[in-house]
Amino acid sequence: MSMGWTGCFLLPTTATLGVILGLWAFYGLRAPRRHRPHSRDVFHCDICGQVYVADTGAELMVPCPRCGMMNEPIRR
Repeated sequence: MSMGWTGCFLLPTTATLGVILGLWAFYGLRAPRRHRPHSRDVFHCDICGQVYVADTGAELMVPCPRCGMMNEPIRR
C-alpha cells in the first residue's frame, strides 16, 4: 500500500506536534511553581530623592532609610 502526498505530510507533522505537546505537558506539570511569597516594592523619597527597595507585606507606606519620611511605593 502506498502513501499519498497527504499521508507523507500529515503523519510527520502530527507526530512532531504530538511530541512537542507531550514535552510541554511533561515539563509544565513537573516543574515546581515559582512564586514570590514576599513582595519587594520600589520606593522614591519625596524629600531626599533616595530610591530604595523594601519588603512591604501589608504596609502601604515605608520610611526612607536616609531621612525617615514615609513614602508610598512607585512600583509594586
